[in-house]
Amino acid sequence: MNEIELIQNYNDKILEIYNERNLKCLRGSTEDNYILNGKEILPWYFETNNLSKEIIKDFDYHKLFDDLLFCSDEIMFNLANLYLYLPYINDPLSHPVHFHDRYIYPNYQNLEAKRFNMFADSVLEKLYKYWDRIGDLIASYFPYLLKKHQVDFTKIIDKMPETLTDNLNYKWLKHFRENEY
Repeated sequence: MNEIELIQNYNDKILEIYNERNLKCLRGSTEDNYILNGKEILPWYFETNNLSKEIIKDFDYHKLFDDLLFCSDEIMFNLANLYLYLPYINDPLSHPVHFHDRYIYPNYQNLEAKRFNMFADSVLEKLYKYWDRIGDLIASYFPYLLKKHQVDFTKIIDKMPETLTDNLNYKWLKHFRENEY
């Protein structure tokens, strides 16, 4: 097998995991149809970003959208790799070592466990970056709430105007920020 075949086989396995685990990104399915949960995200995104152009003129919504798409792709790819390595990681509990009248459980990680941890770190980094970009997007609608260098997801959600407390989307974001983020 040559290197290009190896790369293609690896990619085929990642696509198989996407399908098996029903992993989706902002692009939607693996066909890049930009439909997520039955909603076409391209027209929705660009329709909503037009709402704030009077408020903040120098905000690059196209770049932000590209960042969100790429973060979403990275999250899905790294998550698929977690599923790829998961069945093969070592279990320290199954290899106790007798040491001074007791057992200890050293974690001598195998290659698969090391790769799993690398991809787990990447998933967490990309999730943070994704929600940071969502914070940037929300802050673009409320540029008077925070200075540009202060914006992150939690800060902008915490500063949202009280007038939004009845808004279902705001309620979801607030609940997510307080309980799951």
